[in-house]
Amino acid sequence: MAEIHLAKRPKLFRQTEPALSALWVTIDKLLENEKGNQQLFDELAVDALNEAKGIVTTGVSIENEAETLAFGIDVLEAILDAKRIQLGLAAKT
Repeated sequence: MAEIHLAKRPKLFRQTEPALSALWVTIDKLLENEKGNQQLFDELAVDALNEAKGIVTTGVSIENEAETLAFGIDVLEAILDAKRIQLGLAAKT
């Protein structure tokens, strides 16, 4: 599971918390009728991570952008890992 250092970035986490909660609920709704569908979850996870990794921002330093993006991807991976466990799906390979 991705390790998230919230103590180092509490403000950033609080700023993204509403979106993260919405993502958690959205995954539940998407998989509501697909319990145990490993392939669907894996496809969703790959698409979500690819989309997140493709984000480009403007008006911030490269260092700030890289740190913020890395944090966001760590959080996304942690959410996906937690949902995978909650749904009883196999660990990602």
